[in-house]
Amino acid sequence: MKNFLCLPDVRSLRRWLEGLDVSCGINQNILNILKLKFQTAPIIEKLVSIIIDEMSLKQLITYNSQNDTFYGYEDFGSDIFIYLKTLKYGNEVLVVMVKSLKLSWKQILRFFIGSGLVTGDRLKCIVEYTITKFNECGLIPKVVICDQGSNNLKMRKLFNVTKENSFITYNNENVFFMHDSPHLLKSGGKKILCVQMLFKELNEKYYIEYLLMRRLTQDCIESLFSVLRAKGGNNLTPDVSKIQSAIRMNMCNMLISPLNNANCEKDASEFLALTKDIKTSIISLHKSYNESDEIDNMDDYYSSMNIEYILMKDETANSVAYVTGWVCSQLDHKPCI
Repeated sequence: MKNFLCLPDVRSLRRWLEGLDVSCGINQNILNILKLKFQTAPIIEKLVSIIIDEMSLKQLITYNSQNDTFYGYEDFGSDIFIYLKTLKYGNEVLVVMVKSLKLSWKQILRFFIGSGLVTGDRLKCIVEYTITKFNECGLIPKVVICDQGSNNLKMRKLFNVTKENSFITYNNENVFFMHDSPHLLKSGGKKILCVQMLFKELNEKYYIEYLLMRRLTQDCIESLFSVLRAKGGNNLTPDVSKIQSAIRMNMCNMLISPLNNANCEKDASEFLALTKDIKTSIISLHKSYNESDEIDNMDDYYSSMNIEYILMKDETANSVAYVTGWVCSQLDHKPCI
């Protein structure tokens, strides 16, 4: 194809991928994207779930000459904790994802590298911070989904969540804590009551007539783990550098997808944020266009964020770009150097 198409080489693609921030902690650009995309959305489309899960890693220290950084140590970023990066070997990765309760989208919010399972105290801080940031974005977290690990049970205990009182109240909204559907069946009837309470509130407060149970599972994050393990072959316990590389590729518009014979079904959800949005270092929100307003700077008005209002589909944009390029080539212009 390179004989008739101008395509980048492998090195250019790798350098493009390196520009995507996949450091530990919460990605503020993703939060800004969520705020932008849902600032005018109906309220029922803002209902989301927070899904957390962990995966084992290989203890291996590697050096990245591009940014002069060693990978492989415990790292929780600097946004939630005061730069909690120790010299302990990292052997667990905690991934936090957000998934819509109404629409078919999901998004990796961030990941953390821990030495052993992340403690219940740290999980509590991470969940509290995530809920706070979602409220600032205009989203409404309604449920936190996790498995029945001892650290998750400790987190629930710190939130004073019990079988009889399976939710906390934050900003006048009830946030329910539950295990994913398979664990609900193993846990007995009292845990299933939590689902009934959640649906009752969604029905009475937001007039939702039905709730898909597959939106209350960890399938999206389990599918992500299968993809991360498949990167570079059958790698059941990748190291920290490989995890970061695989997450970077997965966030690039799902360049890699789970296998058909995985241990869970595909969750029929797409990643919300595009790579070009995540790569943006600074994202500012602009008000909608009003003809009565005077526009002083057209470059500011037609920014990468305001272009959302006139965004075309990929096939349409490619066609327009092709025709525009041909028309411009027919105009009188100086020879290209």
